[in-house]
Amino acid sequence: MSGRTAACSKASASGMAEARPAATSSTVRRSSTHQRLTEEVREAAARHPRDHAQALRAASSAYVDFAAREPALLDLLDLLDLLDTMTAIMDAGADGAP
Repeated sequence: MSGRTAACSKASASGMAEARPAATSSTVRRSSTHQRLTEEVREAAARHPRDHAQALRAASSAYVDFAAREPALLDLLDLLDLLDTMTAIMDAGADGAP
C-alpha cells in the first residue's frame, strides 16, 4: 500500500474525512493524457513491425509531435509526477522516516 493510500485509509478508519480523494480530476486527466500519448506512440511504431530502428524513430517522432501539439498536457504530466514524488517524500516523513 502506498503512503498516500495508507494515509487515506488511516483517516477513514479513524472516522475523519479522507485527506486526499482516491481519484481526482487531475488523476483522470493524467490517465487520459497518458493513454492518448501511448496510443499515438504505439500506432507509429506498429507501422514498422519488421524494422525495429524505423519503429523506434517513428515512436520517437510521435512523442515529439504530441509534445509540440500538446505542450500544456505534457507539462501537466511532469507536474503531476513531481507532485506524486513530493507526496511520497512527505508521507515517508510522516511515517517517522528521516
